[in-house]
Amino acid sequence: MADFSWVIEHFDQIVMDSQDNLEVFGVIDTLTEVLKRSKAETMMGLMMDIKDATNLLIEEHNTNSVHSGSQLFRQYATRAWLDLEQNFQLLKSELIRTGEQFRINALASKQKIAHISSRFLRDGMKILTYGSSVEVIAIIEAALEQGKRLSVYVTETESSSPVYKFLMERNIPVTLMPISAAAYVMKDVDLVLVGAEVVVENGGIINTIGTYQIAIIAKAIGIPFYVASQSFKFTRIYPLNQKEIPDNIFEEHTPIPELKAIIDENPENAKMLYPTLDFTPPNYITLLFTEIGVLTPSAVSDELLKQYRAFNELAIN
Repeated sequence: MADFSWVIEHFDQIVMDSQDNLEVFGVIDTLTEVLKRSKAETMMGLMMDIKDATNLLIEEHNTNSVHSGSQLFRQYATRAWLDLEQNFQLLKSELIRTGEQFRINALASKQKIAHISSRFLRDGMKILTYGSSVEVIAIIEAALEQGKRLSVYVTETESSSPVYKFLMERNIPVTLMPISAAAYVMKDVDLVLVGAEVVVENGGIINTIGTYQIAIIAKAIGIPFYVASQSFKFTRIYPLNQKEIPDNIFEEHTPIPELKAIIDENPENAKMLYPTLDFTPPNYITLLFTEIGVLTPSAVSDELLKQYRAFNELAIN
């Protein structure tokens, strides 16, 4: 078996060094490095090396982004093997070339999303955003560069600091609020703009817990709910409800002291539920802003079919 002791450290370093700290960069870069170091002389041996390295990544970082990136890489390798008429050396060279180009293309795609979708942000609009999304920041930045005046409601989460900091540094009117105030402020906003951890096959999204309830409130009040996502986050999973989110992580949580004291008195009857992700069905999403265009949720499945034909179709041409 090949030595993969370096894989986790390499992945962590790539994610830390990447401009947006995206795990998918770490996955693609790490698996590309696996190809470079692999001594396999057959397609089966190469795929085994990719699989073993992927399993290590998932064991250490069991997130949807890691699953999606590794699935994409393996799918492309299999398809390329057929397209290149089973020429092993040509396949390996092509996979390495495409993997090295991925990050450049992904960074370019973020800017294209901003260019395509900033027209939906009109002068004077009030926007509600949730979580931290590099695509959302890019869209707002593009609108500001066009001279549009915006104000933004930012829901307070552990991941909302980059968005809040970005807005404050540009002197944009920003209101920090708890997610529990979403219904309270929804009638005052013009649109909701969020990112996504994963876009699933039916056009729904998996994202930070709380996204779904914001989408429900937006739809009930008639406020557009937009999702900004690069197409490498599209994945061929098909959850039908919250229980079917793959690899959802449940956080350990310490309740406030008053509740903890009550729980400690009768721990066998006390249950706690703190999931980190939820699933927003496609019927709550108005449009998705991607580098391949502005899509309705129903168009995601068709794009996924195109995407898996060639790994570099994820990129900006």
